[in-house]
Amino acid sequence: MAEVEIIIGGFAHRVICAEGQEPRIQMLGQRIAREITNLAERNPGHSPTRLLLLAALHFADQADERERCHTQAVLHGTLEPEPDAENQNANTARAQEQVLEATQLYLAQVFDEMARRLEGLDRDLASVEARLPLERDLEKNA
Repeated sequence: MAEVEIIIGGFAHRVICAEGQEPRIQMLGQRIAREITNLAERNPGHSPTRLLLLAALHFADQADERERCHTQAVLHGTLEPEPDAENQNANTARAQEQVLEATQLYLAQVFDEMARRLEGLDRDLASVEARLPLERDLEKNA
């Protein structure tokens, strides 16, 4: 197995793939990154998670449309079924697993960053609370 690093949304993701598939995975990663960049430009303020969801829906829609067109062509006799359809299904399943893995890694990084920010906010809040006068001190001064 080979390992490829793709950058999506400013985050690096390691993806395991079959030997020789590295250039294809790089190309697919770049395609996903471009789609997310385009979506971010058209949808300012959307979270990285939302942009990833929109990109996944876009690619799923494209794949579904191609599959429906292919099925219609086979049914109408304008295209012969591919002899190695099972192998293609396995390749598609592997590709879907890789996209899912990259998505999970990306979301884990996003959630880690959110947790770090929340911890910082919690520390800041504790610092502010420590400087506030206690209620009994306010009662004495009243």
